[in-house]
Amino acid sequence: GPAQVVGAQTEAMSSMLSVGVLFDFDGTLGDTEAPAMDVAFWELAPFMPSLERLATDPAGLDAARDAFVVENAGKAFEFMLEKVDAERAASGGLLPIEQAWARDLAACALTASPLAAAVDTQRAKLGLKTLADIFSASAAEPTLLAQQKADTNARLAIAATPTPNTPAALEALVKASVPFVIATTSGKPRVPICVDACGFRAHFPSDDANIHSGESDFDPPRFKPA
Repeated sequence: GPAQVVGAQTEAMSSMLSVGVLFDFDGTLGDTEAPAMDVAFWELAPFMPSLERLATDPAGLDAARDAFVVENAGKAFEFMLEKVDAERAASGGLLPIEQAWARDLAACALTASPLAAAVDTQRAKLGLKTLADIFSASAAEPTLLAQQKADTNARLAIAATPTPNTPAALEALVKASVPFVIATTSGKPRVPICVDACGFRAHFPSDDANIHSGESDFDPPRFKPA
């Protein structure tokens, strides 16, 4: 009867009014992947035998970076590291990257080379401390993986920007009283750092209540299905 129809309509409207939005972050709310991939390339570059011939060729290094980004975009840094280790092994039994990093860490000096100098020039342009400086000051992280995470956070703190139209979209959701949070596999503190850099902190005031991370909020971490 009419009462049942009205009841169904009311229930449907109530369901519609209780919606919320879960946002991924990288590439959705924030333009972060290009800066992060820049860091990944220059982190690995000192250990790539194929780049040694380009050490004094800035344009060649830029072209190599562009090809690296296209080939590895969206992949975990650990995967990229494994590929470079395979290249090193095929180039005459060079030490695995983490062993080479540990050797230089113990010596408080990155192994000097024209390629290392070229990499430090690029690191300075990205707003990162040079490898020469962090090694000489005993400020390097214990592993290259840890250094990559620290350097990525430092770069994103100054380079992460909102994706187009995102600020207006968030304001529209606020005006419509639609709740929203971040749900991402990316870790903390990376995502909170990006939230601050993008000017989103007013929308996501709590790292715990408003930013949910598959990497940081679960033990063991939970990532996207393969």
